[in-house]
Amino acid sequence: MKKFNLKPDTMLRLQKEFERFQEARRIVRKNIPKYIKDFQEFQGDREDRKEFLEREYLPKSPNLNSLISEGQDSKNFLWHVEDIINITGLMQSSISKILNKMKASEEWAARLLALEVETKSANNNKIFVYHEEIFDLIIDYQESKCLERFLKPRRGTAQDPEEILRFWNYLKNAEVFGIVREVRDTPEILPDLPPLSTENIFSLIFRKIITAKIFTVATIIFAVCFGLIKRWNFLLPVFVGGALLVLGVSFLFLKSRKGKAGLISDIGAVAMLTGIFWSAGLFSDGVIFSPAGTALSINNERSIKLQPELEKKHKLSFRIKFDSYDDLKEISYRENEQDEFISTGFNDFKFPLLIIEPKDQSAPEIFLEIKYKDSKGNEQGPFKFSFDREKTRYELSKDFIINRQNAWLYLRRFAGVTTLKFFCDLNYADDVVDYLAYGLNTESPDKIFIPSGPGDSIVLRRRKNNIKFVSSYLMFTDGTSSDLRVTKIK
Repeated sequence: MKKFNLKPDTMLRLQKEFERFQEARRIVRKNIPKYIKDFQEFQGDREDRKEFLEREYLPKSPNLNSLISEGQDSKNFLWHVEDIINITGLMQSSISKILNKMKASEEWAARLLALEVETKSANNNKIFVYHEEIFDLIIDYQESKCLERFLKPRRGTAQDPEEILRFWNYLKNAEVFGIVREVRDTPEILPDLPPLSTENIFSLIFRKIITAKIFTVATIIFAVCFGLIKRWNFLLPVFVGGALLVLGVSFLFLKSRKGKAGLISDIGAVAMLTGIFWSAGLFSDGVIFSPAGTALSINNERSIKLQPELEKKHKLSFRIKFDSYDDLKEISYRENEQDEFISTGFNDFKFPLLIIEPKDQSAPEIFLEIKYKDSKGNEQGPFKFSFDREKTRYELSKDFIINRQNAWLYLRRFAGVTTLKFFCDLNYADDVVDYLAYGLNTESPDKIFIPSGPGDSIVLRRRKNNIKFVSSYLMFTDGTSSDLRVTKIK
């Protein structure tokens, strides 16, 4: 059983004040969705709507209603002071006094500013509107002022402040968890709160994840942790485990009803939200999405690749592909592990050249080792690459014939003579084509032409014929073939 070192009449007064505030919260939360619905669905001009809402929610309020909507979703409504008056029943002077005192308080200012949005009134004056959480904040503020009267009474001797706060938190936990209290019968002894179910704990924590306060705190923690992980990648699983551990401890505290349920559920909600982001990062190949949805890389290592290219006279060169060219200061390479690294050089803009043409083009295997200096002057690498010379040259030759040269067939008619030529630029590719399959005025090639030598090769030349188009494909010496193409007469 819970025992409190307080006088029975003090406990009864505290309970009455608590129930008054809880009743105010219930009424406000009940009226908010109805107020928004009436605002949205009312048919008429602004003055008619103003009179209707004042009559329904605050008959004595003389102020013009000016609810601001950011969209159709009621969660996006921003509340003007006049709307807060209609919902809470407080006078305008009271609301203004509460808001001004919160702004002047270090304890309350941050919470208020997080809910405050600057906008313009109808006459273009600067005004402030507020998110829906402003109602809970106002009641929280009044609740704290009420407790101050018990903690620092104007008359009489103050009772133990810790006991007063402990009893108040007991009432809060009992309210959150739906416990029936019988304070009047046994004011000095109250029943223990029964264990909370797992479903209710996760429901309590999950509801808090979507609040602005939890999202803001989680974002700050995420930014700090991301900076550490960016420098030391091994901390990622540590933070994931830490978030899960904090969530588990919060769960156990709520289960056993130890500590302040509101604060512990806030901590659990932050741990759950950050844990979700960090856990996703474990399986995202070094990319983490921030709470704002931005993709962030946690890897400091850059991705560097070599793309082989075919030059004239069958030479191979290699283009350096880098994932962040702004981070390049100088590139150097070598073709043998016993050689010294040499720079690739620089262009007219003092940017490192990105092409490497190996001197030894005859070896069966081409070996390249690359390192670079980043923008801070730090040396990275070396990175090792090797290529099978013949295989690489062969694949690039095929790619050149198929994709890079304009066509392999030329069909012309001049002075009554139709000429069909096969063309393959041997400066780049040779010894890769086995034969040319072609067909005249048909999409199914039924003839074969085998090139007899380098340069242009005449497949056929005819006078007085009706050739309109030629279909063809190439068969390569490795047994593969190109796609089927149709060449029309020009």
